[in-house]
Amino acid sequence: MLISGFAFVPAELSTSGGRVTWTNKDDAPHTVTFDDASIASSGNLAKGQTFSATFSGTGTYAYKCTIHPSMTGKVTVK
Repeated sequence: MLISGFAFVPAELSTSGGRVTWTNKDDAPHTVTFDDASIASSGNLAKGQTFSATFSGTGTYAYKCTIHPSMTGKVTVK
């Protein structure tokens, strides 16, 4: 997954589980912060940095950038 143009690309991802990685391509810092606090957040990601989260349970996991709250996304695990 990319963070580019002040957006998560794609904004919605469906997966059967496993590891998802985000890479910040913007010059500005961003975060990947889940609404579900039991999933670790990325902290600030500078350009070129990556963050990975592993999903084992089914469900929809919403997240946002806490620096730019209009940036939102979700991972759906089937």
